[in-house]
Amino acid sequence: MGRKSRTSIGRRPGQNKSRRQILSAAQKLIADKGYDRTTLRDVAASAGVDPALIVYFFKTKQRLFIEAILPVYEPGQNLPKLLEGDKAVLGQRLATYLVSYLENPKSRNVVVGLVRASLSEPEAAKIFKKLFVERTGTMLAAIEGIDQPELRANLAGTQYMGLVLLRYILKVEPLASAPKDVLIDYIAPTLQRYITGSLGSLDKTPTT
Repeated sequence: MGRKSRTSIGRRPGQNKSRRQILSAAQKLIADKGYDRTTLRDVAASAGVDPALIVYFFKTKQRLFIEAILPVYEPGQNLPKLLEGDKAVLGQRLATYLVSYLENPKSRNVVVGLVRASLSEPEAAKIFKKLFVERTGTMLAAIEGIDQPELRANLAGTQYMGLVLLRYILKVEPLASAPKDVLIDYIAPTLQRYITGSLGSLDKTPTT
């Protein structure tokens, strides 16, 4: 009696290798060229596979971007350290980090790609919300003396999204050509107020 063949479970080894090659190629191309200028054909050529295989594995360019880039370039990964220390200069620390991250071509391409993808891909929007809003709100809630952490995280997010959109996507002047140090000085006070300052009529009414 011959041996019974085992039923394979999951992807075949060859498929796993091809998938890794695709992800590796996408990471490099998107970080170097940006999300918009990277096509599925570019990725396929770099990975040495047929473009149809990318569609088979990832369905859309947006989903390929999510799987390829975020594990390598996660924009919010250093936030916990930034929120430690003197609250009086928290806005300056955050502004310095965010602007420095966006001024680096590789990480900037990732953020711009995520913003663009989030406008048309629900999964990208969900990830963006989780990385920049929910995580920030959770960390702000752990800081003594900071109220309404979710709202403050939302407000800080408007500053960040506005910066990405106007400076790096639309390239609106004079913001687009402002020197890095000047840009940090522009947004640091606003971030400080959003996170630790009075929110005016939005402040909570003290309970009696």
